[in-house]
Amino acid sequence: MNSASTSSKQTGRENGRISHEDSAHLPVRPSNLPASAILHGDPLPPGQVIVLNNQTSLEQIRAHSISNLQSELGGALLGRAYRQDDGLIVEVQAAIPAVTADSGPVHFTFTADAWSQIHKDKQAQYPDLDIVGWFHTHP
Repeated sequence: MNSASTSSKQTGRENGRISHEDSAHLPVRPSNLPASAILHGDPLPPGQVIVLNNQTSLEQIRAHSISNLQSELGGALLGRAYRQDDGLIVEVQAAIPAVTADSGPVHFTFTADAWSQIHKDKQAQYPDLDIVGWFHTHP
């Protein structure tokens, strides 16, 4: 899938980092990670985003991903974003599959109808969570 932004609005980001102004409205999260957190890769430098995926969201992504191994699939990631110390934490708590007819072995498109259904499913199942990202597969 290809993605591009056509917005000319400045995002407040420098060198891929979120500025303090972008995240000032977010709630503050305590500095400690959950006891069950597994850290992958090298420690992040200050100011980088930490993404926490809970087991439920990973299982929902896996279940959707293996439902069709012939076409690319995708969906929305739901959760919350928090400020922490000098950085940002995005906690992914759930995933909703995108339903679209515009997919194949080498492409996937989030259509307007797919986003509309994602928003309806989010409101029905996870009204207190925000859309914090998206995912898609490569079979």
